[in-house]
Amino acid sequence: MKKKAAGGPTVIRQATAALDSTTMSDRAAAYYAFAHGGPADVTLDRSTREIAQHRCEYEYLNEVTLYGACLKAAALSVGVGPALKIDGPRLAFGETAPADQLAKCQYLETLWADWCKDVKLRRLLQLLPMELIYHGEIILRKVADGTTTEGFKYVAIRPERLGNPFAFTQDECVYDGIRFDRPGDGASPICYYILKESVNPIHVTYEYEEVPACDIIHVFSPMLPQQHRGCPSVQSGLPRLAQLRQLIRATLDAAINAAKYSIFLHTDNQDLIEAFSGVTDADGQPAIKAYLGSGTGLYRQGMNDGVIFAPPGYSATVTDPKHPSSTFDTFKKVITADIGAGLGLGSGKINNDHSAYNFSSAKMDMQIDNTIIEMVQATLGDDVLDPIFEQWLDTVAEVDQIADEFLLRARVPERVRHEWLWPEPKSIDELKSAQADDIRLKNGSTTLRAIYSRERKDYADQIAQWENERSRVGAAATIPTENPMAAVQNGE
Repeated sequence: MKKKAAGGPTVIRQATAALDSTTMSDRAAAYYAFAHGGPADVTLDRSTREIAQHRCEYEYLNEVTLYGACLKAAALSVGVGPALKIDGPRLAFGETAPADQLAKCQYLETLWADWCKDVKLRRLLQLLPMELIYHGEIILRKVADGTTTEGFKYVAIRPERLGNPFAFTQDECVYDGIRFDRPGDGASPICYYILKESVNPIHVTYEYEEVPACDIIHVFSPMLPQQHRGCPSVQSGLPRLAQLRQLIRATLDAAINAAKYSIFLHTDNQDLIEAFSGVTDADGQPAIKAYLGSGTGLYRQGMNDGVIFAPPGYSATVTDPKHPSSTFDTFKKVITADIGAGLGLGSGKINNDHSAYNFSSAKMDMQIDNTIIEMVQATLGDDVLDPIFEQWLDTVAEVDQIADEFLLRARVPERVRHEWLWPEPKSIDELKSAQADDIRLKNGSTTLRAIYSRERKDYADQIAQWENERSRVGAAATIPTENPMAAVQNGE
């Protein structure tokens, strides 16, 4: 914060901070220290987590390298979103499935797809990987939605809106905006305290809303034992990001200085040199400088007024500009690769350059990247989509007979057998991937269902379509075709 100088104008605050990130104002910092009281039972305290989240969010919005990396990580892990595949209710031992189970499963899949479009669940899913990167946690809240039959949807909550109301600052069961059933290890959340978006501008009061834990989906990957809130995974890459920015700024300064080249006139003609030696202009300066004046349309420091005209006997020469170092690209890739390591992206993906790798190395990098993508997909499927799907099915069962039948015939906890068909990253060698699938099909190590699932397709529909097309091709091959030359050959 820049203070007002004595008698001078007020200077508007600028966004500056350590590690090239934003800082909170004194008032905001005091509020966080006041509202987020309570015991801290982990080394990763609240202030460290909040500062990291603010810095990561700032860098994400203002640094093209991190923004592109986050966007790419989200696109690789979520893509266009998963498709729901329902296999039917979990039946008791020996119980037979309904004859029309497949049709009922497809019916529920259609209902789910329509609801996802209505509540824009796909857009929410595309936001979640980035929330994990620069916030370190996902906080979703169930809210009422009167536009759908189910009557609810989920919205993302900013992490800083979770805090301890002042009345609970000394309550050992309330930690970092969450009330637990007991203090210490193994505690389960009971409710969350969410700061209301509207703040009284007169009294500057902060009001919290108590939301039951059953209406909150809170996902994070703990980095330390007894950790109740998430911390950004890219936090370790922030110093390297600051170094990258300093390198880019220095390189740009060098390029700009090199662009501001100087042109001067020189001559080796001794007669001209002797003729102008000792001669001054009206200002008492050496007359040779008269050729460099702006009035002649020649050259002025900092800009080129026009074409350079050298007088007889003189020639124009450009000073040798200092361009950026040739090692800039290499050094930038090294730093960027370190930043991408915190996001689970290899050097080739974050730098958009696999040219330094041969084909085998690129395939090995893809295997590692795909493993990380599968981990993110499994987290979103188990911790986000499954709870939403169960609540959706409960609500639909109240008004839909088919959904109600599924729940009556199903067992707890996995009441309905289902899976999420995530889009698979593109293969760098489609031919070898197809050959590998063919070999695994023959030796029984995979199934058509698993292969089609990678493309978010239902294997039963694909097989039926395949059989339909083959039957049509076979029927067309048996239809006799008329030969227009037959009549001529027969003399008709």
